[in-house]
Amino acid sequence: MVSLWKRDVQDFREILDFLDEIFRIKEISFTMDSEDSQFAMLLMEHVVSKNLKIGSVDWRQLIKNGEMAERLLTASTGATDLKIKGFDIFFFRFNHFHLFRMDELRIEHASWITAEQVVDLRNCKRIRLGSVWFDEESINKILLEYMKNPGQLQELRMLFNCRIKMEEAMTGLNIAETQEGNNWREPKYWFTTDNGIRFLAMREPTGTVVIKRIG
Repeated sequence: MVSLWKRDVQDFREILDFLDEIFRIKEISFTMDSEDSQFAMLLMEHVVSKNLKIGSVDWRQLIKNGEMAERLLTASTGATDLKIKGFDIFFFRFNHFHLFRMDELRIEHASWITAEQVVDLRNCKRIRLGSVWFDEESINKILLEYMKNPGQLQELRMLFNCRIKMEEAMTGLNIAETQEGNNWREPKYWFTTDNGIRFLAMREPTGTVVIKRIG
């Protein structure tokens, strides 16, 4: 079922409950591209309260307050795929990223995210974060934690707004192989986790840091 419902929230809830009784709805996905984010949030929270599975969430508007950001992330915890344009918030703290088990997570504007939060996302398979603002020491902290426990991570891509020197982020890792960089290519590093999983770490010319499971 595809719904473009834009009227009363209670009307939608009653229709959804009626359809669930008849068809036993297995999954509901959301695409939010209007200015009425409060309306969409109430619908999502109702779906969660009914213990219905959320498939994909595509939130195309910037969220400008911490309360709404936390409500969105909380409601999306069980989603399979989550794509968020981002949070226009200078400081934001969400302490439940360790509950995320998504196939794909994408946040276009993630300047607020910390190294600790990225570590907590390790049970998401594919992660893309844009406008990241931390340094080589923070990347090293992430890599050291992934070396101890990579979770389900397959690939992490972080686009930085600052210049990152990957060699400064490799301290203390179980480096298995290195490919030196030159004027045309960035260096590449292969490291092994404590349970024998091999990862590639590199910086692309675009400024994107890639951490990718190999094999």
